[in-house]
Amino acid sequence: MALVVRLKSVTDLRGKADRIAKVAFRGLSFYTRVLENCENEALFDETFRWPIASSIDVNEMLEIQVFNYSKVFSNRLIGTFQMVLQKVVEEGQLNVTDTLIDDNNAAIRTSVSIEIRYQAMDGTVGAWNDEEFLESPNPRSEGDPYEMDALLPSHRQSPSKASAAERALRR
Repeated sequence: MALVVRLKSVTDLRGKADRIAKVAFRGLSFYTRVLENCENEALFDETFRWPIASSIDVNEMLEIQVFNYSKVFSNRLIGTFQMVLQKVVEEGQLNVTDTLIDDNNAAIRTSVSIEIRYQAMDGTVGAWNDEEFLESPNPRSEGDPYEMDALLPSHRQSPSKASAAERALRR
């Protein structure tokens, strides 16, 4: 069970600056990497996962904030995107492109593009793609001496020949 948010891009940005975004759900926030010298568009293409132990309520919110990043001063908020997760809970997957709002709750031209996926605890909504499961980082070839079969003895010893330590462990 998880909520997966893929922040694709933020478009129609003003000026040239370093950009960073914050994605928050249930009080847990993730930050993107800093994109340097972005002009009109910031291509984040980052995925964030929240493992969840309880079902998502239809009134829960996802929040994305986009900032002009500064190494010296505070990051300056460009805009915020908030979304009630009702449609995601019902359908399991949703692609959204929408405008941000500024500090005065006025819509601005800047828009965010995201993909959201959700699999309910009971499995009623959503389905994981094969791409969700990562391959083993070190795929083993056949005949690899470190496979599990190679760790097992090729023949079993009779109990009478087992060492005293092995017999003590069996008790």
